[in-house]
Amino acid sequence: MTPLLTLLLAGQAAVSVAAPAVTASLSLDRVTVELASRDRLRVDLAAAPFDGKGLAPVRSQRLLLADIPVPVQGEPQPEFGNARTRIAFEVDLKAVPESVLGIPFELVPVRWEGRDASGNLVLTVAGEIDPNDRNRLVVPAEELAKTYAHLDDARIVPGLAEVAFQGLLRLYNPFGFDLVVTRFDYAVKVGDAPVMRGVRPGFRLRPGVTSDVLLEQSASLADVAAGVVGALVGGQKVAVDGTVVLRAPTGEQAVPIRLVGAVR
Repeated sequence: MTPLLTLLLAGQAAVSVAAPAVTASLSLDRVTVELASRDRLRVDLAAAPFDGKGLAPVRSQRLLLADIPVPVQGEPQPEFGNARTRIAFEVDLKAVPESVLGIPFELVPVRWEGRDASGNLVLTVAGEIDPNDRNRLVVPAEELAKTYAHLDDARIVPGLAEVAFQGLLRLYNPFGFDLVVTRFDYAVKVGDAPVMRGVRPGFRLRPGVTSDVLLEQSASLADVAAGVVGALVGGQKVAVDGTVVLRAPTGEQAVPIRLVGAVR
């Protein structure tokens, strides 16, 4: 056997026994969101368990919401275990692109990608999350409400012929772009008793600013539930349930909102 043929055969043998690169694609079980600050979120992805053996070290990461890249911060350090796989990072809300407003609110496709030093895909975690499913999307609802949207100076005043409502809606926009609200459809309740429905015309929320939006509505006393006056006397809180309709790049996006304030 010639030396050249020997080298060729040895090279062929080396190729045939080389172990293929290990990659993993895991299903997303749960997303946990915490407030690092009012402009930054701390996000934890919980995925199916995986032992991580054979995976190349993850050196870079990318997050996609419905195929829209969302910048993330922090060193990618997947944690593997028998119970779950965990991915943690932070999101600067000012860096989120405006195109995310076009994502359907009912079901959000989430995909995280981890790559090695050469840019090769090593690990993916993907799934769809219903924002209303609190078992799979864990958020500090009360803290979020206090930070981004709350109701001040809520007043319901019964008169001889009508009941008048007035409240100050305070909204903070953490994004780096304007939020244009085309309208706010809402219902006012005191305790469990419905009082009235209202529509607030459109307004604009500037980035990084808290905006005050006045809500005013009245209803005929004959149209108001009989238990409302008693609820007012008892000092029950007023709740505003409604839908904020945002102008999005793909049209309009409806976002449900609930606000609670003390009756004055």
